[in-house]
Amino acid sequence: MTGESRRLTDAVVDLGDGRTARVETLTSARVVTGSARFSYDASTDVLTDLENGYSCPAGGGTFYCDGVPRSEVQNVALQAADSTIVCVDGVCDDVPLFALDQSLAGWRQVIGFDNYAEVFTNDRIRAPFLRVLLWNVIFAGGTVLSTFALGLGLALALKDERMRFRAVYRSIYIVPYAVPAFLSILVWRGLLDAQFGKVNQLLGSIGLPEPDWLGSGSGAMASVFLVNLWLGFPYMFLISSGALTSIPEELIEAARVDGAGPIRTFRMVVLPLLLVSTAPLLIGAFAFNFYNFVLVFLLTEGGPPLSGYDVPVGSTDLLISFTFSIAQSSGRGSQFALATAIIMIIFLVLATTSALSFRLTKKLEQIYDQ
Repeated sequence: MTGESRRLTDAVVDLGDGRTARVETLTSARVVTGSARFSYDASTDVLTDLENGYSCPAGGGTFYCDGVPRSEVQNVALQAADSTIVCVDGVCDDVPLFALDQSLAGWRQVIGFDNYAEVFTNDRIRAPFLRVLLWNVIFAGGTVLSTFALGLGLALALKDERMRFRAVYRSIYIVPYAVPAFLSILVWRGLLDAQFGKVNQLLGSIGLPEPDWLGSGSGAMASVFLVNLWLGFPYMFLISSGALTSIPEELIEAARVDGAGPIRTFRMVVLPLLLVSTAPLLIGAFAFNFYNFVLVFLLTEGGPPLSGYDVPVGSTDLLISFTFSIAQSSGRGSQFALATAIIMIIFLVLATTSALSFRLTKKLEQIYDQ
């Protein structure tokens, strides 16, 4: 009986006219029928919606349906700057398939490099792309520099054996690194809330302005930087502490004997030797922050949103979150092909940056040979 049940479960019966029947066996057997939603007429190049009776002629890489009630059309498609939809008395014509259901992307069409060309030639896509690219580079580079500076400063301070309770301080500095990042981000999102956040309550209690941290463009950018500084400096503190222990004390003493002060000793001796071992890690940190989707998505969701573009974009969007928004929720439907083209551009940018950075790292290695 088990074999017969399995055979019946896998059986599919063709009922004609695009309909099929399948036997399902649980405690009892039942027949489930299904039908195709669309029917395509190759002679007229028209797709017919069998469920609703819409006639959808082909054109522009998809099909456009006529006689669609206004209530069934996606609002994002109606509000798109290049929308072709025409609605009169609650009935719309020239409605693309994705405006009926975003899961209906239309047919496949080979367009070559058109998506790459559109990124650089369509100003309503090029402008937000270049804006996001610039912010992405500033964010990744600024985050690496700020976290490294803070982590190195703390490591230098705790290197002094005269400081008391060094073990306690080291434990405290590791706490942000020990807590899962997504939990810390959600906590900071609550702390930075403009109305109920503790940060603004503290600022207000001492008479300082209470910024709209997550609601304004500049405030959201500052919030992303500050939260990432909190999350990133413990890692830099750890690698800096380890790298400092590998620098021979004889070299530092020799620099002091030659009359170099603390700043000159650090700049000419400590920092170059430190970068030999930490430069590859800094490059890795830059690449990680270049793709830091979790921080942006959980803290600001890429917002606040910017208007006037053909693609969804926000003030704090990184290229990865920008691409995610294009692929998932765009005014012209889910644009997977355009998002894929942008991903390839991101890869080229990051690969070029990494290659140049590693060439610089090789030059730093020559310090030990001198």
